[in-house]
Amino acid sequence: MGAEAQPGDPGIQDSPPPAPIAPLGDAEGRGPAPDFAANLAALKDWAPSLQAQLAGLSEIHSELLSDPEGGLDIAFLGQRFYRSDAVAHARAQVARFFKAPTRNLLNEPDPKSLKGGIGDFCQRVTTRLAEAGIAYEKTLRLEESHFLVVLGVGLGLQLPELLARSQCRCLVLIEPTLENLHHSLRVLDWAGLLAEAARREVEIVFITDRDPTDIAQKTLSAIRGNNPVLTDGLYLFEHYPSAILQQAAAQLKRELYSTIRGIGFFEDEEVMARNSVANLDRPRLRLIDQTQPSRDTPLFIVGSGPSLEQELDFLAGAAERVAIMSIGTTLRILLERGIRPDFHIELENTPNCARSVEATAAEFDTAGITLVAALSVDRRTADCFEDPVFFLREENTGTVLLGQPVMPLSPSGPTVANAGLSAAIRLGFREIYLFGVDMGSREHGRYHAEGSVFSTGLLPENRRAHQRFAGNFGGEAWGEAVLNWSRLYLEAVLRMFTGLTVYNCSDGVRIEGATPKVSRAIELPGEPLDRARLRAALAAGLAGFERDRLASICRAGIAKAREGAVLDRLIDCLRAAEAGDLAETEWVHEVFRLLRAEAAERSLVGSFVKGSVIMILGCALWYDKRLSDRSQLGAYRRIALQEAIAALEDFRGRLDRIFEDAEGSLAPAAVAPDASTPEDRR
Repeated sequence: MGAEAQPGDPGIQDSPPPAPIAPLGDAEGRGPAPDFAANLAALKDWAPSLQAQLAGLSEIHSELLSDPEGGLDIAFLGQRFYRSDAVAHARAQVARFFKAPTRNLLNEPDPKSLKGGIGDFCQRVTTRLAEAGIAYEKTLRLEESHFLVVLGVGLGLQLPELLARSQCRCLVLIEPTLENLHHSLRVLDWAGLLAEAARREVEIVFITDRDPTDIAQKTLSAIRGNNPVLTDGLYLFEHYPSAILQQAAAQLKRELYSTIRGIGFFEDEEVMARNSVANLDRPRLRLIDQTQPSRDTPLFIVGSGPSLEQELDFLAGAAERVAIMSIGTTLRILLERGIRPDFHIELENTPNCARSVEATAAEFDTAGITLVAALSVDRRTADCFEDPVFFLREENTGTVLLGQPVMPLSPSGPTVANAGLSAAIRLGFREIYLFGVDMGSREHGRYHAEGSVFSTGLLPENRRAHQRFAGNFGGEAWGEAVLNWSRLYLEAVLRMFTGLTVYNCSDGVRIEGATPKVSRAIELPGEPLDRARLRAALAAGLAGFERDRLASICRAGIAKAREGAVLDRLIDCLRAAEAGDLAETEWVHEVFRLLRAEAAERSLVGSFVKGSVIMILGCALWYDKRLSDRSQLGAYRRIALQEAIAALEDFRGRLDRIFEDAEGSLAPAAVAPDASTPEDRR
């Protein structure tokens, strides 16, 4: 075998000389030997690339063993992989697993903390449950789960029983060693297993990467693409010990929460759509579009993490020779120290953010600072700067409303640090230094530098430390859920882009792909930066649009949305479920299929309601799985479906008002009457 199973690892023991391969069937009623060729052929429809790899595997360094009693094992250089017969091992392991399974368990929905329509739905449901005498528990006892993640396939003999007992609809199979899968084609009836999966409409995802981060990210992507609302109760089954798989499992456990983060809420989408419409009301709009040619100007991206405090003197001394980009709440700190950034990045659409920027602009002069902001920011934020530059956020209602006339900035979130790095790359910067981008803190509970709007009390500090991570300059630093999510996206960008050099000069959490560098080791350019030349070059690479052109695109998009029937189809699906067999839950999958289809079509209505509908379903299913008396399931589901329908009907009425307001704001600009005389016109 490969690096996963080396002599001396748990699960490996010395073996006698390998026995020749014996017939694998008929021992202890285990059935006929599987057909290797049939199994290989069956795999082609599910994973053609993997099938081709297995078919072309010419050098196999491990050996499949069997004994006269039908026992199975794998040997590598005289070392055995399983501690006992692989068949018996698999059966015993599955039995132990279901006695104390590793599962992803979501917290109880809190109507007070959930936004808008989602919180209202939970409040109405729990009120009606109390009135009907329907109780639920905090503990999840149901064995069934939509998701099953198997870390380590080995010979795969555990899979049939795992599938049967979990009743999963999405199976993620992770196996870094191709030889294991190759051997499994001789001992497991893959053709039969795949046929059963097809009959039950189970999606199977194969992952054969050897990097733990790649494994974790591909697993998370598979979950998001299937139905992330059903992650409550997800199983993580670790088949054999492996450093690679153990690291991947640890990362998955930390990051599973991210599969339902950032999916959007109706109320957020409404704010972003209204803000986008307000920001369109300019004679001409400048938007970031295609990636600009690479430029050799060093760029300092400056965040407001606590470690910024110790770098302000260095930044003040270096400011004349490099380009500086402030992000979010950093602007006030820099201006107070006399450091004028060339660019300032804003991402958030909230009134609090607008008030913060307005307060800074009232105290300091922002002339000459180019705002680079999401089109969905509050109009008051943009009005604090001369001639702002905007970008479109990916999967954002304002972006869908505009018909995506330019390439959205991706990833532009979840925090302003992500928007800053992505904007810097799109603007052509290739030598980037991060200051105050701490992604956490050395000091428990403190996430912003002195001088930010958080330290002045204008905005409340609402981040909470949740675990420790490797520090950028050694040791450990406290992380936080949203900042950890943000860091993962930063790391994904750094893995993706070649020709990019990023140094992390922040004394916080380490960012993989960004080289740690103390500021005193930075070699600065000798000459002052020609800022006028830089601004002109950047401006030449932006896309310019007249107001009426974009307004016309938006009006057409709204007209198309009014003609659509997205909400009708969703409501019809829920009504059919209420009138049908309440023991069935196929409607959950049908709703998600409808939402996914709308997303693929870039549906405007779908972009408004998708996140809230997904969260409503997730909340409904949380209670569904925890009813104390399962005989009350039908009564519960009728209540949940009725309240979900009411929520969608409410969204329909609110959408009508949003569209009416937008059409009024996007009316063609009035044409001034022509006061010239006929002779003047000649």
